[in-house]
Amino acid sequence: MQSNFNAALRTVLEQPGNSAASFNLVQAAVAAGDLRIAISALERILLLNPELDNIRFELGFLYIRAGLPEVGVPMVEKALASGDVPEEVRARGETLVRATNDAQKRFRITGRAFGGIAYDSNANAAAESALVEILGPNNTPVLATLIDPNSIAEDDFSAVTTANLRVEYDLGFQSGHTIFADAGYYGKHFFERGDINLDVISLGLGTNIFFGKGGGLPVTVSPSLTYDHVIEGSDNYLNSYKARLAVTTQFNRRLAGGLNLFAGYDDFLESAENPILDSRDAGVYGGGAYVTYLFTPTLRGFISADAERFDANVGYEAYSQAGARVGLAKLFKNIVFPEAPVIRLSGYVGFRHRFYDTPDPVISLEDREDNRTDLGLSVELPIHTNVALQFDVYGTRNQSNYDINEFENLGSSGGLVIKF
Repeated sequence: MQSNFNAALRTVLEQPGNSAASFNLVQAAVAAGDLRIAISALERILLLNPELDNIRFELGFLYIRAGLPEVGVPMVEKALASGDVPEEVRARGETLVRATNDAQKRFRITGRAFGGIAYDSNANAAAESALVEILGPNNTPVLATLIDPNSIAEDDFSAVTTANLRVEYDLGFQSGHTIFADAGYYGKHFFERGDINLDVISLGLGTNIFFGKGGGLPVTVSPSLTYDHVIEGSDNYLNSYKARLAVTTQFNRRLAGGLNLFAGYDDFLESAENPILDSRDAGVYGGGAYVTYLFTPTLRGFISADAERFDANVGYEAYSQAGARVGLAKLFKNIVFPEAPVIRLSGYVGFRHRFYDTPDPVISLEDREDNRTDLGLSVELPIHTNVALQFDVYGTRNQSNYDINEFENLGSSGGLVIKF
């Protein structure tokens, strides 16, 4: 680590106006675990070359990282005001200043809302044929039967709405520990198939506990309790209660990661349409991990993996599953609305394997197994500081040894995003 820092420092001394070199120096300093060495080195360079805004920017970042935002923020702001900072560095700096200023407020309210229109080629995630096979031992077809026409794949348009709100309060500790309350809503209302409309109301309460802010590896531990209420069509469908634990860290300027664990109970609600739905009531538990890597100031990648156990009352509803997802996010200069923040393009692909405990006695003598692949591409085009247009395309393919559970869906959506 120290050798990497020394090499990066030599490069900056030889090329003090090179923004990439100063970025690498800060990364090496953070990795070495001693911010004071890097601060001292950049201060000497800036004293000799006060016109170098790239050095002023990275020095400000280090002061913020060291827990001295009152020193670091003015440096970053002065560098950004010079006009000599590259566009991708400017985007990073504006985000940093905004987040730091928000963090200094004792009481904070943040949120995001989206409203738009979506199209799905298979809105009800159903089989494409009304004729499905009933399977015997070794997946041998023993009977073919017609299913409910309402359970055949149908395309449809929908109105999509999401809203998330967080109220956070700084407890006044030097480390910045906070408590927070979350509220959220997701709605998807179809133009034709009102029976599959979906509404999800979410609530959460938790705390953020910070370690290592004054130096060393920064770690955030966030225990929380969450509640979700799901409405399908016009029926109350599910109450979900979970205890969660999230642990996140920034290993260095480029590499970050986290761990998520949860345990809880899903209470499915009987209705006239689903009189035996409570057979799905289940204890649920699982977890996942992820890492993100900053390849350049404008390109970030991630990979995640997770596993879950759904321990339902009856065996053919109980399952275990595991999956993984990889993705990239890229920032571009906003040539459409030059005064607005940068454009963000992101994409992902994911795979999930699910296997059930026992066969569904109505369908097969074999245990059900599903393999699901998901992919998506999203563009966020800011038109103002807190307002953006968002466009998404996505696809899902679920392969199953039960014909009735095989489906494919291609979809797209577009709408307006408001952040505050």
